[in-house]
Amino acid sequence: MAQADSSLGWKTVILNNDGTPQTQKANFNQVVRTKPAAVLYSAIPAATFASELPAMQKNGTFIAACCITDAVGASTGIGYAIGIPSQVMPVAGSQAAFVAADSKDTGQSLFVNIPDFKILNVSLADYKSAMSTYCPTCKVSVLDIALSNVGTAPSTVVSYLRAHPSIKYVVASTDAITVGLPAALKAAGLTSVKMIGQGATPTNLQYLHSGDQAADVSFPYYEELYSMVNAVAQHEAGVPVTASVPAPLWVLTPSNAPNSTKAFPVVPDYQSQYKALWGAG
Repeated sequence: MAQADSSLGWKTVILNNDGTPQTQKANFNQVVRTKPAAVLYSAIPAATFASELPAMQKNGTFIAACCITDAVGASTGIGYAIGIPSQVMPVAGSQAAFVAADSKDTGQSLFVNIPDFKILNVSLADYKSAMSTYCPTCKVSVLDIALSNVGTAPSTVVSYLRAHPSIKYVVASTDAITVGLPAALKAAGLTSVKMIGQGATPTNLQYLHSGDQAADVSFPYYEELYSMVNAVAQHEAGVPVTASVPAPLWVLTPSNAPNSTKAFPVVPDYQSQYKALWGAG
């Protein structure tokens, strides 16, 4: 995001939080105090900043979001959103299709979720729905991990798998859950369990290339963040803000995953396309 802002000559201020409503609300209190032209955020419910919304609107602060279930419009004050429920549906559907195809319609899977994030609950519903289509006889189990317990997710998953030995696929709503999981599976002797993630980190790319992960669905980090900055640019230019369009879906496997030590774009020339759109050269 800072990279996109710099192309426009804008200043970026990063506000961190620990995922709790209290720290997120504190972020928006700071937004009210500093009166920026825009605030961009990810996976925070609009209810969190509802009491700050009138002040942000009075300050003329444009709101753009990623990965939310709230609607864009006057009821929430959100001017732009990407990574919305209709756009994440194919992600979980791709995970379900992989399990069904790889198991030849016999696989039992464990969907590991972080319910604190509403958009991930949408992914869970989408996975179940897709699996009922692709493999009606395949059983889907669900394991919820609290955001505060993400660091111990591998051991929690292993404990569940030991108690349910018929499960041969672990499907993650987000790859924050999968970091460290291959080592935990090996240590527990669960070498026949396959892992399918979402939002591949550089660590997951290593897992794919080492054969420790069966598949992943990429997350368009660059494309979504640049699109949010583009929405601000349109708003600042006084032109209609274009509704979001999802980036192409990329199912990663050991044979096609990029070799990268950092987050990677799905659209290779995304940056030049946006710079041309902005007249930024």
